[in-house]
Amino acid sequence: MATTTTNRNLCETCRKVKGVSKCEGCSKTFCYNHFVDHRQQLNKQLDEVEVTRDLFRQTLSEQTSESQNDILLQQINDWERNSIDKIRQTADEARKLLLKYTAKHITGIEIELNKLTDQLRQNRQDNDFVETDLFRWINQLIQLTDELNKLSKMTIRQSSRSLINKIYVDISIISSCWMEINANTRWLQNGDNCGTVVAGGNGRSDRLNQLNCPSYIFVDQYYSVYISDEKNYRVMKWIRGATEGIVVAGGQGQGNGLAQLSCPRGVIVDQLGTVYVVDCENNRIMRWSKEAKEGTVVVGGNNQGKQLNQFYHPEDLSFDREGNIYVVDCSNDRIQRFNIDLTSS
Repeated sequence: MATTTTNRNLCETCRKVKGVSKCEGCSKTFCYNHFVDHRQQLNKQLDEVEVTRDLFRQTLSEQTSESQNDILLQQINDWERNSIDKIRQTADEARKLLLKYTAKHITGIEIELNKLTDQLRQNRQDNDFVETDLFRWINQLIQLTDELNKLSKMTIRQSSRSLINKIYVDISIISSCWMEINANTRWLQNGDNCGTVVAGGNGRSDRLNQLNCPSYIFVDQYYSVYISDEKNYRVMKWIRGATEGIVVAGGQGQGNGLAQLSCPRGVIVDQLGTVYVVDCENNRIMRWSKEAKEGTVVVGGNNQGKQLNQFYHPEDLSFDREGNIYVVDCSNDRIQRFNIDLTSS
């Protein structure tokens, strides 16, 4: 949209003093001829946007109609079939083992019982037995009874090793962007419908059921809560329903060693349980692999400063879908992006 001005300004293109019009988009002024050219350029750029839009719509249509979902559904179907096969095979092996040893045990008992029966019949016919024989036969019957009772004591036990690896659909890359919360949604907070303590709440200290100035949190798909426990210089993991947390990063006192943190802030955890945490006063981003005793420096760690490889009290971090990392470099009043190294293993 343009507005005609009455003052004699210079045309942005020809630099001549003519009756000019001002573009409200770029705030530049043009003479009539060059204003027309400017509009044509804008129309051309709009055409390019629409072409890009059409290409994206085509890509969206292709993704909706075919491949990716089919591939993932096939993986789920394969897992289901393989899991059922494993369960059936294991059940068949257990049934065969049960029937085999039950039959073998009963056969052994029947053989011994038949021997005892023959002895009793023969000794009765011969009228040839005394008290010690009776005592021996009674003991044999007791032993056979004990052997038979062993069958009722057999049990089915479950191995601690999982037969089937549970699968899940990883939607973390899209769920945060497209989580739908209605504009009229309300959260319960009054009367009996109050908040629920999911971590801490046991006073300020450094025990595993306590926190000291928690600052940032991350909630994973299993509802485990990861907390930057700032004044305890650690990151805690609180599994849903747990009464105490687990130290997953830091916890070795304040410092700049690889096993230490100094005022942890923003925290993110990936699907492998790897913790990424902003180590604020050490001006670095740390990565802590699952169950690791110490972390590694991802970016920063080059002292406090304003160079592009430095931070000044970073606060928070985020990742895009390609794995590039974004850091809130607070006291430098900037957001830094660090591209993923595609050559790394």
